[in-house]
Amino acid sequence: MKPTQKSSSLAYIPDVLCKASSPPTPLPAVRNWPASWHQWDRWSVWAVNAALASGRPLLLRGEPGTGKTQLARAAAAVLGRPFLSRVVNARMEPEDVLYRFDAVARLSEAQVQRSGSKGHGNKEGDRPWLKPSNYLVPEILWWAINPKIASEQHRQAQSRCGGIPGGYEEAMKDWNLGQPGPVVLLDEIDKADGDVPNSLLEVLASDGFQLPFGGGHVGPEGDARPLILITTNEERELPAAFLRRCLVHVMDLPKDEVEQAEDLTRRVRAHGDLREVADSVLTLAIRMLQGDRKAALERDLRPPGLAELIDLLRVVTRRGGSVSAQEKRLKENQRFAFQKHRFDP
Repeated sequence: MKPTQKSSSLAYIPDVLCKASSPPTPLPAVRNWPASWHQWDRWSVWAVNAALASGRPLLLRGEPGTGKTQLARAAAAVLGRPFLSRVVNARMEPEDVLYRFDAVARLSEAQVQRSGSKGHGNKEGDRPWLKPSNYLVPEILWWAINPKIASEQHRQAQSRCGGIPGGYEEAMKDWNLGQPGPVVLLDEIDKADGDVPNSLLEVLASDGFQLPFGGGHVGPEGDARPLILITTNEERELPAAFLRRCLVHVMDLPKDEVEQAEDLTRRVRAHGDLREVADSVLTLAIRMLQGDRKAALERDLRPPGLAELIDLLRVVTRRGGSVSAQEKRLKENQRFAFQKHRFDP
């Protein structure tokens, strides 16, 4: 896909994209995400542009299904930058977003060299190929902050550690020195232990980090800084110091029901397979969603949102039939898509 703007360190998201008459931004398939479309709104355009201008990461808050992850993909598509992503999980260690030390590869090579080369000494100084820094594998923020050094380290690690998963080198293969850095998505940061966001404070504050084993410092090349977007589903409170380093964009649905319906309609219509859904079917589905959202919120439970609405509409439209048949099918399948909590009588 061609970028909407010429790539430069001063490129921003055009305001025109959030106008009602603007078509949605097409998103190419990437890794586990299928091809899709993104409908911009003015707050998202302003938030991304603020992050670009300030150099701060943009934290995207809000309930699931409001387009937080998709916003990062859309920003990369419009700006013409590479897109790197990492889904955070509860087992993640603080350094996992910076680098990985392949201890297994180092041990294997030590054993091979020991058994096949009697002339080599037994001290590590006599075996420079076993220097620990040789077995550092760049992870997402290393690639984002300095793709040049990450690429050099990747080639060295590849020769020693064999096949390296991740795919960041593929996304960055066409990057040239002097171009803006990639768009980085750290998805669901709230799933990690508090040590993970806290460990990012130095990186976010200084645009760089120190490597272990005397590997030196990794910093950006000139103005080639990445655009970092971080999402949270609010499952865990984030450290205050981490929040201070970020700009924050809240992506909840509007509270006013009329505005909410208009917002949902615009977002649903941005999905190519749902652009032709009948107005009456969409209106009824949104009315059902709003009723179930209200019931969930009254019980302090997580309400259904855009993702569930799209699921329900696909259930009833992909089977075809008349508009009245689809409206009937909405009522038959409403509970499966929207009512995911067990309410006590």
